[in-house]
Amino acid sequence: MRPLHKETDGLAPELECAALLIDVVPLVMRRIRMEMRSQRMPSLSVPQLRALIYLNGNEGASLS
Repeated sequence: MRPLHKETDGLAPELECAALLIDVVPLVMRRIRMEMRSQRMPSLSVPQLRALIYLNGNEGASLS
């Protein structure tokens, strides 16, 4: 199997995967945050939006 990045050349497959995840996860999280901010009301913070999403998806959960 050929490494996806030159920096990972010669690493064990699990280390190559970890190295790639370290590169990709921050980009994905940045995109998710951008999308969340674009979908919320201006007066609603991202943590407030996340709390509402959690409450919506977890029946019986409360803010307390």
